Parts: sequence; C-alpha cells; structure tokens
Amino acid sequence: MKTKQLLLFIVAVTFAANLFATELPKMSIIPLTDTRALLTVKHSAPNTSEVTITSDMGEIVYYKKSKKEEELYKKIFDLSQLENGNYTLTVKTACATMRNELKVYKGTISLQNHSNEMKPYFATHKNDIILTYLNFETQAMTLRVYKSSKIVFSETLGNEFAMHRKLNITALNKGDYDIQLFNKDTEYWFSFTR
Repeated sequence: MKTKQLLLFIVAVTFAANLFATELPKMSIIPLTDTRALLTVKHSAPNTSEVTITSDMGEIVYYKKSKKEEELYKKIFDLSQLENGNYTLTVKTACATMRNELKVYKGTISLQNHSNEMKPYFATHKNDIILTYLNFETQAMTLRVYKSSKIVFSETLGNEFAMHRKLNITALNKGDYDIQLFNKDTEYWFSFTR
C-alpha cells in the first residue's frame, strides 16, 4: 500500500514540476498606428496558435489557426473597420489560453485587461483521477463528475493558485463518466471509464 502511495506521489510531483517549468507563450501587442497593431506570440517550442477576435456581443470578427507549428507567430491587424465597442483577442495554444481586452473608440484602439490560463492536467491511475491545475486568475473553481448527464459528485475547490486533487473512484459503478472543471468564465472536460 505504501509503495502505491509513494508511486502516486512521485507521479504527481513530477507532473507538477514539469507544469511549473512549462513556460506560457509570450504574447505582445504592439501598436503601430492608432488602428493597426502587431500581434506576436512566442512559444518555448514549436506550437500552433489559434487567434480569435470576438465582439462583446459574442460575434467572431476574426479567426485564424496556424497550419504549421512554429516558435514565433506574427500578424499585423488593421482594426479600422471595427465599430466602436469592446472586443476580446484570444490566443489558444496546446497548453494555454491568453486573452486581451481591446477597446475601439473613434478608430483608436486601447488595450485593457490581460489574462492567462493553462489547461488542467487530468489522468487516471488505477482507482484514482489525478487533477493538477494552475489557477492564474485565482477564481473559485468547481469540479463535477457526471454519468449519463447526471451529476454523481460535486466539489467546490476554492480559488487557490496551484490545485492538486486525487479522487478515488472505487465507489463509482462501472461505466463512462465525464469530469467538468469550471468557473464563471471557463470550463474544461475530461472523460474516463470505470
């Protein structure tokens, strides 16, 4: 029994060390003129980038996913055609999502809030589900387990920065399950079979 616990502890610590060593991509937005800006995303290793600009009404006004993996993504945006209002520039990579709020007023762009988030790590190990998540925004997180769209377990995890949880699933009946980790802005899903 102690050997199993030690092995599980080593796996969790190793993953956490790798997660903390993982660098977030570096995103910068450099204004070139009042209406043009250069977006750069620098990765620590070749990666794809998915860029979306969304209006505050939820309308996608720009979307592009890079076709090849690269360490540096560059794009010049001419935002002069955008109507006055608030927009969100989102860059997604394999491990992270970065958001920047933009305000357009009379043809001038100003940068507002910036946020980062890393995707959580879910894994199954024998009778346990392991969850590790870096909560950059320190928002209150909730974890739910579903079977056939019905909640079978729910827990409020709090708003700590580094979250590590081990869920023992031996009490669950055999079958397919979905795990939802979410806050008011974001949700992540993981599926497993017991």
